[in-house]
This record gives sequence, C-alpha cells and structure tokens, in this order.
Amino acid sequence: MQTAATRCTKSTFVDWFSRQIDSLRRQALCRRSPGRRRLRRLQTAATKCTKSTFVDWFSRQVDSLYRQALCFCCCDFREASLQGNSRRRQNREGTLSMSILTNEQIQATKQFIFQNGRLLERNLFEYFFGKGTKQACMRALLAYQNVDGGFGNGIEPDLLCPDSSAIGAETAMCVMEILDYYESEVIDPLLNWIVKHQNEAGFIPHPPTNIFDYPHQPWWENPDAERVLTLAGLLRKWGVEHDVFFQKARSYYEQAEMPGADNYYSYPYFVYLKYCGQDVEDQAKLAAMIENLPVILEKHADHFPLFSRAWFHAADCVAREIVVQEAHKFAAAIQEDGGLTTAYPALPWWRPLWTLEGLILLRRHSLL
Repeated sequence: MQTAATRCTKSTFVDWFSRQIDSLRRQALCRRSPGRRRLRRLQTAATKCTKSTFVDWFSRQVDSLYRQALCFCCCDFREASLQGNSRRRQNREGTLSMSILTNEQIQATKQFIFQNGRLLERNLFEYFFGKGTKQACMRALLAYQNVDGGFGNGIEPDLLCPDSSAIGAETAMCVMEILDYYESEVIDPLLNWIVKHQNEAGFIPHPPTNIFDYPHQPWWENPDAERVLTLAGLLRKWGVEHDVFFQKARSYYEQAEMPGADNYYSYPYFVYLKYCGQDVEDQAKLAAMIENLPVILEKHADHFPLFSRAWFHAADCVAREIVVQEAHKFAAAIQEDGGLTTAYPALPWWRPLWTLEGLILLRRHSLL
C-alpha cells in the first residue's frame, strides 16, 4: 500500500481497490475460504447485502484507507521495505529472527502474571504463549461488560466503580484489538452504549455517577473528554459505521486543544488522526506527531510507549531499528520476579498488566 500511495493518484488507487471487491466478497461469503479469519469483519455485512450495497459500503472505506496509505509518506520507506522483507523471510523459513527474552525469563513472567494478574491476564497469557483459546479470553473480558453494553466493573484497575465508562470501553477495545476479535455480538451493544452516552459536544461525560461509592484513584474524578477520540479511531479502523457518532466526535476534535507535543496522554489524538483523519491539515498534524515520537519515547522511557496499549499504534510509523531498541529497553526492565519495573510503585496491580501487554506486543513484532 505504501508504494501504491506514493506512485499513483487517488483515482488510480480507487480503481485498483475496486477490482478487489468481487474477490473479497466471495471470500467473505465462503466460510471455508483461507481468508475467512482475515475477512471476519466483512462477513456479516457481506452475507446480509446484495453486491451493489456491499460495493457501496466498501467504497466508503476507500478515502480512509487512502489517507492511511498516504500517512506513511512521513515514515522511512526504505526502512519499511527492509522490515517487510525481513518479515517475509521469517514467514517463509517458519522461524523468528530473534527472541530478546530467554525461556527462563518467559517462565518467570508467566509465574508473575499468574500470581498477580486477574483471570483476564492469565487467559491472555495462555492464549498467546500457551494452549489457551480466544474464547476463554473473551469470556473473561465479557465479565466486565454491563447489561447496557458498556464496560466497567474494574476493567480499568484504578476505577473499580461498576458503572460503564469511556475508559472502560477503551480498555475492552484494546483487548479486542490485540485478539483480532471484531464480532458484532460484542461491538453492537458497546456501540449502542457509546452513542447513547455521547453528548452534543461529541464526548462522553465523566466521571460515572456512582464513582464516589467505590475505590478509585483521584485522577478519575476529572473529566475524560478526549477518550472519545480513541473510541472513534478504533471503531473506524474496525470498519464500524455510524455517521452521527463520527460527526459528533469530529466536532469535539475540531474544538479540542491538543496537548503538548511531549504529553504521553496525547495518544487519543494520534489514534484519531491515524484512522479518522479527513484532510491535508489532519495529515500534517499526524506527521508532526510522528516526527515527535522520539521525544515521547525518551521522556517517557519508563512507560515503554511502543510496548503499551497507549502508543502501540505508532509502532508502524517508526523505523524497525527503533522498535527493536525499545524492545530491548522493555526486556531489560523485567525484574527477577518476572514482572516489569514500574514508575508507580504505589500502584502494584499495574505490573502484571504492563508486563503482559509488552510480551504480547513483542510477539506481534516477531521479537519473542
């Protein structure tokens, strides 16, 4: 996609993309197709519509996909090409190029996560590194979903209020993202909750009504308006359609003041711009955030940004060598007990979560 974006006009990109539609729809309709896992998000739409309506739905994705392809112009194409060649060699050979943790270290992290993590973390570890199943992970995740479709009940460990919240939705969606789980039976109720609670200004009010009745950290008593940007970015990435929601989210984005360039918690703006950017100005803002990533990585080195749920969406916007460097920093921070060192010793419940997130992302980058 990078090469196509840099060598063709938008019209030729659309022409190329449209030729894939018949093939994609046939694969989506065929349950035994080799591409079924890859096209799971398209199956529901494909089986419920005619070809013409499918094409109409699919064509609405082209602008977003084309913008995403163009955003890579900000990256080092030569490095991206080398990275792609390296991954292809790994796939052909059936082996990984490196593992920055020993088997003993991995076993130590397993013991740490099972001793200190929740059922969700234990099931995720077993799925990615053992013999666990995606279904077991989802059963553990759905224990945090409320009857209103939203997520709460302590899925955000610093907010133990049962009420659904935007940060609860973001946390659940991050788990679904790393699991490649996009089934409508979970997404549809969650989208209904998001839409119902989004106000006319475009964000979801916070804190939850009953927050003061339950243990929580004091920062969750503050507004959390920018969270809607992460939700919008992920929903757009997943191909979810809801014009009113995205219009309101856009209205919020246009009036919001972006945080400072070195702010670790500016990542909702990054996710929004990467997946929901609409024009040249958005592309320029995204390019500026990509250019500033080294500042984030240096200033917040103790957060291991590229190996956290906050900034892992930025990993494909930096050179492979940077990803590897950050991976080694993460690996060096694994303590003898198997847990990741933390900048917040007063919040020990985060150690198994951050340890697991980093391990999973190492695996995604073929470094484990």
